[in-house]
Amino acid sequence: MKFGRNLPRNQMPEWAGGYINYKVLKKLIKNAATDTSGSSSNPDLAGFFHSLDRNLENVDSFYNKKYADFSRKLKLLGDRYGGSLNDGRNLDAEDVQDLLTALLCQLNEMMARKSQPRQSRRVYLSQP
Repeated sequence: MKFGRNLPRNQMPEWAGGYINYKVLKKLIKNAATDTSGSSSNPDLAGFFHSLDRNLENVDSFYNKKYADFSRKLKLLGDRYGGSLNDGRNLDAEDVQDLLTALLCQLNEMMARKSQPRQSRRVYLSQP
């Protein structure tokens, strides 16, 4: 299946602990489907659902941690540059340049990690 092959290639390595373990869950479903012990035609999926619950708790925990991190960063940016989008009009050119440079550096890091096997694509900010 394409999804199972594409998922690992599109994962961010530093977030590896925050993903559902698709391969293990798929294997549990296959094992339950092929296990025909007993006379019932319904497979026993208790192990799958238990593992799925643990995986979902892991994803939820990871999401909440990232949400808290980004909320903290947003608050810091709000404290530094003002809480309203309209306050952006009061920034001078140097502050805008610093903010854009910081954002582009983060974008470059994310792109470099995502395309490690491929040639790294970088976005450069031209100096005025």
